[in-house]
Amino acid sequence: MVLVLVSGCRVGDLCEWAYKEWLQGHPENVIDRKIIGGFIPQELERALRIAFWCVQIDERRRPPMREVVKVLEGTLSVDPPPPPFSCQWPRDDKEEP
Repeated sequence: MVLVLVSGCRVGDLCEWAYKEWLQGHPENVIDRKIIGGFIPQELERALRIAFWCVQIDERRRPPMREVVKVLEGTLSVDPPPPPFSCQWPRDDKEEP
């Protein structure tokens, strides 16, 4: 849900596309164009990291909501997430969605 809110996109392939953009160092490409100028990069990074943890296929890897809230508030750090899907992209992959 956080991913949908941040990007303004429908779910579909959103998770895979957003993860690829984030992995390639372009998290700003995921943001809804209506709010493109009104975000703080560190907050976007936090929101994307926790969003990718929340959509892990293996539900045991998903964080509890109390941790999600703490991460979004900035009171808890979060490690970079692993790919939540069966597809993985190398860091130098430049293919567009």
